[in-house]
Amino acid sequence: MPLLRPLILAAVFVLVGPSVYGQQPLDAAIEQARQLMDRGAYSESLAVLDAFPASAVQQQTNRRSISTIRAEDLLGQARFAEAGVPAQAALDASAGLSKQDVADTLFLVAKVAVTGDASPTEALERALSAALEADGPDGLRTLRVKDRMALVMSTSRAADAEKIMQEVVAKANLLPGNPERDKLRFGNTLGITLLRQSKFDAGREALALVYKGRVNLLSKSHPETLETEHNLGYALRRLGRAQEADDALAEVLRLRTQVLGADHPDTLTTRTLIVRQLIDKSKFDAALTESRAITDLLIWRLGEKNVRTIEAMSDLAGALFNSGYASEGIDTEKRAYSLALEVIGESKPETMNIGHEYAGLLYQSGRHGEALAMYQRILRTTRDQFGDESIDTIATLHNIAAVLSDLGRNDEAIETYRYSLAVLVKKLPETHPSRLSVQNNLSLALRTAGRYAEALETITEVVRLRTTALGSENHLTLLSRSNMGAILAALGRYPEAVDIHRDVYTIRIRKFGETHPETLKSLHNLAATLGDAGQRDEARQLFEKVIAVRTRKLGPRNVNTVISLRGLASVLVANGDLEEGRSLYRRVVEAAETLRSEGGLSDALRRSFFSTITPAYKSLAVLEAKLGDFEGAMRVAELSKARTLIETSSTRGTARNALPVADRAALSDLEFRIAALDGRIPGTSDVAQRSDLEAQRSGLTADFVALDATLRSKYPLYREAAEFKLANAKDAALLLAEDSVILEFVQGDPDLLLLWIDGKGGRGSVLLPAYANLSTTLEAYRAALAMPDGVAGLRYPPPGRPRKLIWKLRDGSFRMQAAESGAVEGAKLVSDSEEIRQELSSWLLKALPTEVLTARRWYVSPDGPFALIPPRNLEVW
Repeated sequence: MPLLRPLILAAVFVLVGPSVYGQQPLDAAIEQARQLMDRGAYSESLAVLDAFPASAVQQQTNRRSISTIRAEDLLGQARFAEAGVPAQAALDASAGLSKQDVADTLFLVAKVAVTGDASPTEALERALSAALEADGPDGLRTLRVKDRMALVMSTSRAADAEKIMQEVVAKANLLPGNPERDKLRFGNTLGITLLRQSKFDAGREALALVYKGRVNLLSKSHPETLETEHNLGYALRRLGRAQEADDALAEVLRLRTQVLGADHPDTLTTRTLIVRQLIDKSKFDAALTESRAITDLLIWRLGEKNVRTIEAMSDLAGALFNSGYASEGIDTEKRAYSLALEVIGESKPETMNIGHEYAGLLYQSGRHGEALAMYQRILRTTRDQFGDESIDTIATLHNIAAVLSDLGRNDEAIETYRYSLAVLVKKLPETHPSRLSVQNNLSLALRTAGRYAEALETITEVVRLRTTALGSENHLTLLSRSNMGAILAALGRYPEAVDIHRDVYTIRIRKFGETHPETLKSLHNLAATLGDAGQRDEARQLFEKVIAVRTRKLGPRNVNTVISLRGLASVLVANGDLEEGRSLYRRVVEAAETLRSEGGLSDALRRSFFSTITPAYKSLAVLEAKLGDFEGAMRVAELSKARTLIETSSTRGTARNALPVADRAALSDLEFRIAALDGRIPGTSDVAQRSDLEAQRSGLTADFVALDATLRSKYPLYREAAEFKLANAKDAALLLAEDSVILEFVQGDPDLLLLWIDGKGGRGSVLLPAYANLSTTLEAYRAALAMPDGVAGLRYPPPGRPRKLIWKLRDGSFRMQAAESGAVEGAKLVSDSEEIRQELSSWLLKALPTEVLTARRWYVSPDGPFALIPPRNLEVW
């Protein structure tokens, strides 16, 4: 029996232990709670504080300590709204205490303010003033406040924040007592400021040192250690080290879930970063499922009107969009932006970032006008906040230039790119990625505008700098070299262009393999350039190779397969294989029409695809005419103009606007989901999974065709705007009076075809004789016609507009150029636009058949350069 007594007593002690905190010395309980808080055990720390009644706390210092620990615990649990009350209680209990105590408590109040929706500036300034009074400018308390200020500043002025943190870190190293935990905090903030300037290597190095230090000082699972490991995962992701990023983030997620809980905002932040990793890997379904769960948890935990929730909602919008739910994605991003305006404020960086995302989704969906308006709204805010030459302003201008370029407003795009580049030249080193990106895009805009010499000068510099900074085989270097090859080809410098494309192709084979999409792009570019250079036998072999691989991996009606088919067809025709070329062009047109009708093209892709492929329709029309099939030529000519009008302009969008919002969204979403599957299917090697995806695509295609047919029957305005009845020769003749004629011009490559039908039943086709530099001649004529004073108005324009001169060249063509460019050798200065009209009319008159010349009324359908001027201005009769 005596042996049982101690065991019974011990059991009683264990059972009553949790209820006797009030009997322990209060100081010991406070110290226990503080130690738990320092270890990141916030729930346990709060449990200790909650175990004794507030009435038992009499001393002012104890009230202050308990309130301080409670506020820190609540901050650690992300219960930000609740943390304000104990923080204020701690401040109230600091009255009359030392300057150091007051400074520490004001710093706590500032930390709470930083987590709120309102500006923390006033709280941080009060904390800094108190810290300076307590410790002086180089004291630890002052450095802590500056650290928090820099963290807030880094969201908008990361470079300035980095300078502050470099100074803080240097001063911390001189402090007595080696405050290691604070020094690690400062190093973590420094790493964040570097990441927010895209200095990912430097940021990773700084954070790696902090992570090692925190593991040794605190533990691998401490919340502060996990914060650093999360930031390291972000850095690795941005450096393209995907597997290392995956491993780091998976570890952070496991430990944060274990230590903080699955619904803690920090845990959800890591899950959000993993979602972005999934999107990078095109795992859109998994990303969407996870993103929905994260957003729902944040709404439940923090409410919809919280910064973290709003940012998660923005991520959800991107996941929706990438999964093919374009309309829901855009609507969700619009909601996130609206909430950001209300909760955060239009001028805050977080709101502007979400605005950028919203504009980006609008742009990707082909809603370029709305995207431009959104970017311009953000631009006004960034200029007001940061000035005309801030990095944020330039980033927005860069996006605006891209939209302008896609809208065909090339001169404005080039001017915007040039301004952006001029600012970046002053602010960033010549090899900085942002500066080189703008420079690369400027070269593309110059190329699109036909300013090839300027484009070459610009891209040559980009290639040199990217080779120096990134290496000759970096993907961005190879991309710029491909652009350089295209510009050289446009200048007729084919040997150099072929050498570049061949070298890029060889490198990509070695890096990626022969069937990688980037390798196939290089093979297509090489084949096309060889064809343009007249090396048609090799061009044919390479086109057949790329078509075979793309057909096998992507399918015969994939956009890229069809574009390569068009390239091969042009080589065949140039080589004189007209029948085979016609057969191939017919396949191209058939595939394009199928893609159009089955919903496999999103709005943005549809516009770019038909801009590229419509010339194939025109080339086929020319071939049909050459080979004697007038009806075939007429049909394809009409199709080419219908596709130009509907698919590459705003007409299609106008037609869709005739539909109710829900139906319009349903059509767009089906198109995006089909396009998303088209992107995923080629990369799926598992046979069963690929079959499943192909079945999904077939089902969605059937749904699209059925919905589109239903809507056309239900809404006549939509049907009339979306459908064109193509007239054949017989239909056209019935519409004409006997003395009238229809002239259908078709600009092939390079032939200019005229199809004509008169009111007497006559018809025919004419290949117009070559006219050197017809496009530049018509451009000069159009410019002169647009001026009230004609050519004189170009030579002596209103103030502020550049002087331009028109020259007649030796070959009889005309060229307009800036006056400061000087005289054109062997050319004659033109003083009257009548001279241009007479040359053009004389050239056309010689080609037209008698049936056309004797007709009293012409109905002209222009194309190519002729679309630039009204037909009446030629007056050939």
